Amino acid sequence: MVRRASWLACTALALLLLAGLGAGCDGKIAQCNRLIDAINKAQAPMKKQAKNDPKVLSKIETNALSLAKKVRAVELKDEKLIALRDSYAKMAEELASTAKDTAKVFAEGDAKKAEEARKNMGKFGPRETKLVAEMNGYCQGKQ
Repeated sequence: MVRRASWLACTALALLLLAGLGAGCDGKIAQCNRLIDAINKAQAPMKKQAKNDPKVLSKIETNALSLAKKVRAVELKDEKLIALRDSYAKMAEELASTAKDTAKVFAEGDAKKAEEARKNMGKFGPRETKLVAEMNGYCQGKQ
């Protein structure tokens, strides 16, 4: 049986590879590296968290809010990177809100609502993957 890696683990790997490509350069590449480094470091606590336990979902909420704050704190001059940074931070804030709502639903024990909450949580993986692909493409000069 083949297991799919978590979206956070895949993101961290892709962003680490990208960071290695641009080491030692100024300008856009240096800004890309700062943003990538901030994302990778802030994501670390979220990598192995299950999303079906209210206590764990509360941790995801806290960690996602921290991720958003740390990402927004990265100083950038490049307008495209600023837009990507802000989109990523907004996604993390929305993940935090959804994790909070999902924890509440799971604690209530309503199976129908819990399934809908799981679906909502599942939407963040593809969204994050798309943002990372945009970031990687821009930082590698493909966009």
